[in-house]
Amino acid sequence: MNNPAYFGRPFYQAARFGESHDMVSEQDPGNKRIAARPPFGEGRQLAKALGALTLLSNGVPMLFMGQETGETSPFSFDSAAPALNPQDVVPPAAATDGTRVLAWFRQLMGLRNDAAQGLQGDSNYQVVQTGDRTIAFTCGRDQSLFVVVTFGTANQQQDSSWLGLPSGGAYKEIFNSSWPVFQVESEPERTNGGYSARIRAGQILQLPFMGAVVLQRA
Repeated sequence: MNNPAYFGRPFYQAARFGESHDMVSEQDPGNKRIAARPPFGEGRQLAKALGALTLLSNGVPMLFMGQETGETSPFSFDSAAPALNPQDVVPPAAATDGTRVLAWFRQLMGLRNDAAQGLQGDSNYQVVQTGDRTIAFTCGRDQSLFVVVTFGTANQQQDSSWLGLPSGGAYKEIFNSSWPVFQVESEPERTNGGYSARIRAGQILQLPFMGAVVLQRA
């Protein structure tokens, strides 16, 4: 992610993905959809974490059918008729884990598609650090965004400077996968103060066990 080249191509032409039809067709029973992976109750948290990494890292993001809603059913080669009409599927009246995962993906896609953020093309140069089952990276125009993604970390309080938060300015928290609007599977909230926060390098970040936090230069 630190400005690599792939077979002679620049980083911004590389595809980033967590699922594909080859990976989730259940031809290999052990290769499940991200949201269906054990242990029970953590799959949709993992889906949000991987979604953040896919959508905010450099390159071309690819989401596979249903990944944005935490789909657990495998890809099927069924060609039976009639085909399902998506217009007949009525969204649930109340929020579910699936709609909360979708809300998370929609926010991140909106961030990526905002041209002012500089998350597309060759402008999205990144600097990457790692922690305890944690990946952190700066991204966006002038490195104005800082993303921390966790994959089952036992250390949910980590020093922001160790993770690479740039010094010299304050950051606010614009997205957190553990906020109530995105919460799934009874995960606890691990917030850092939201939009009103002023987080500087050296401060301790509260991190979800599995998920992501997005900071923006204030």
